[in-house]
Amino acid sequence: MTTHDANHLLQKAYVFTQRDFAENCEGRLSERQVASLRAGRFGARIAAVLFIVVMLGTVALVVGSSIKSTLDVSPLVMVSLVFVVTVSIAVSLFLSLKYVRPLHSRAVKTAVGLATDFVADVERNTFRLRIGDTTLRISSAEQLCAFLPDMEYRVHYLPGAMPLILSAATADAAAIGSSDRLAANSINTHAHAFKRSILMAVLIAILALAIPALAIFGDLLPAKVRQWGWLALVFFSIIPVVVMLWSRWFRHRD
Repeated sequence: MTTHDANHLLQKAYVFTQRDFAENCEGRLSERQVASLRAGRFGARIAAVLFIVVMLGTVALVVGSSIKSTLDVSPLVMVSLVFVVTVSIAVSLFLSLKYVRPLHSRAVKTAVGLATDFVADVERNTFRLRIGDTTLRISSAEQLCAFLPDMEYRVHYLPGAMPLILSAATADAAAIGSSDRLAANSINTHAHAFKRSILMAVLIAILALAIPALAIFGDLLPAKVRQWGWLALVFFSIIPVVVMLWSRWFRHRD
């Protein structure tokens, strides 16, 4: 395989432009990469907030259900429940920090050397390789396959438990071919996917809280309001299916 083909594999797998690569070689992020990281941080915050809302909403529903059914639930049980949920939220957020840390970093690191020690464990979802003296964990088998064994590379990345690879090329490549069109198409695709994921997360959070809430407290509402409430939930349940089918059609169209 030629150097050009090897570099094309990397550009296709990691979606970066000639300008991205040039900026990374200088130890900087490009404007496009800064914007992409900003969107990633926003998505991580949305996911964390939705997780907390769903967890706290679940506790509120359990407490409300016990009050409604006049069950004799001791304060100790309630305190224990709140404690368990609080600890679960704290531990989950703490464990997720090491994976989102690269999104908050601007310290571009560079690994140079031969690509060796390939590991592809699909069952454990573990993919990694060594570039020179640096071990890099890769997010997918497709991205791992973009590197060829015993070929020398120059890899720019943001450090973390799951390093974020910004750009890469064979070590003897002073520059790479332009893939601005590929990156532009990818930006549009990622933007649409990001908006859809936010919509899906919000809808799922609404359903996760609203369905049990209406089931528990629905008889406190007028019959007509309760019927409209169930119709609204059915409508919200259909939307994710429509979004999924539309996104599949959108990908096939492209």
